[in-house]
Amino acid sequence: MSDAGIRWLLGELPGLVRLGVLSEETAERLRTHYGEPRTPLGGARLALIVFGSLGAALIGGGVVLLLAHNWENLSRPLRAAISIAILLTAQALAGWVIARRRGSAAWCEASGGLLVIAAAASIALISQTYNLGGDLPDYLFTCAWLALPVLYLLDSRLAALIYWIGITVWVGAAGVEDRAGGWYWIFAAAGAPFLWMLARRPDKEWRLLGFAVIVSLTIGGGVNLAGAGPGGLWILYYGGLLASFLLPGAIRKPTPSWAGPFELVGMAGVPVLALVLTFRFPWEHLEIPDSRPLGEPAVLAALGLGLAAGLAALAFSFTLARKGRWHLALPAAALLPAAIGYAFSLGGSPVIPMVIFNLYLLGIGLVTLVVGFRAASMTETNFGLLLVAALATARFFDADISFVARGVGFILVGAGFLAVNLILMRRRKEMAA
Repeated sequence: MSDAGIRWLLGELPGLVRLGVLSEETAERLRTHYGEPRTPLGGARLALIVFGSLGAALIGGGVVLLLAHNWENLSRPLRAAISIAILLTAQALAGWVIARRRGSAAWCEASGGLLVIAAAASIALISQTYNLGGDLPDYLFTCAWLALPVLYLLDSRLAALIYWIGITVWVGAAGVEDRAGGWYWIFAAAGAPFLWMLARRPDKEWRLLGFAVIVSLTIGGGVNLAGAGPGGLWILYYGGLLASFLLPGAIRKPTPSWAGPFELVGMAGVPVLALVLTFRFPWEHLEIPDSRPLGEPAVLAALGLGLAAGLAALAFSFTLARKGRWHLALPAAALLPAAIGYAFSLGGSPVIPMVIFNLYLLGIGLVTLVVGFRAASMTETNFGLLLVAALATARFFDADISFVARGVGFILVGAGFLAVNLILMRRRKEMAA
């Protein structure tokens, strides 16, 4: 049972005992069996963690600025000693937290973030002092490996956030020089167990970390697929990945807090991808002359992740459809139109893929509109209207029609927005009466 369920049950026990439904002995056995629920992360505790982490970052930044003022005037041994002292101080604090304050989220977050920053700063200072050479990808590569243990030793989401941002910047910088290889997926796999640990503990908030993971996977997969195979493999990757972001929120109800960023990006990302693929230009530029071989490990890892995630979402979309949740079933099945459109594009015709995604986006918009209207949901109704309007607008600008026709079209779309919202507001009042 979840912590929320346990709290509800324990809150009901006194009343059930008073009413004679349960004896005191049975109630006590239930309390013993379920135990005490973990305390949710309240606003005060969250503020303590955030400002504690911010304070640690500001202290570290202030020390660096003070040193930087006279840095060039110091001797090399003294600079090296200061650089190492910064790291040793952060390590000592982290060791004390592990030994004495392991249960304090604020101490773990602050010391974890400070240790990661101190390690990165020490490496940069030592490299600059002795002119060790190297470039940004090499530097970030080393920092990522040093930051990885901190996530698990201190249970620090701040350290995890820095880690995922770091490997994202690294894969982008290394990708420019075609040096990313398969290391990105090793980094992502090494950081994934920490995410799984957080997902199993509902008292841990990590929305910001969730967005960092989403951005990282989006950029990392795109970099590894750039110029690979016959071209256009990014269509399959993003179709599968974005669709899979809908799974956590669709499977677990109520939606867990950690699934919020994924569900939001999935609901917005799939229509945006479909809208882009309604145009001609993505399908006309799939062939890349100097393409990388499809058998590269990094390419296979990215493509395998996208296909596996997309197939899982596609399989679950049938369950959603049987339950009548078509507004989720269609976006979750994004890999299907992506694969069909991609197969047709390999034959050299962009028209069929364009038609497929026009119909697909129109279907998502209309289904979301109908579901939202039936549920009297202003959010879902207007989101469905927005998708239909975006598709109509794209076709207005894409087609060779006069400005008068486009103006009339925009007026009709705007009138449709107003009419649907007025009807929906009237219906909500009738339902409330």
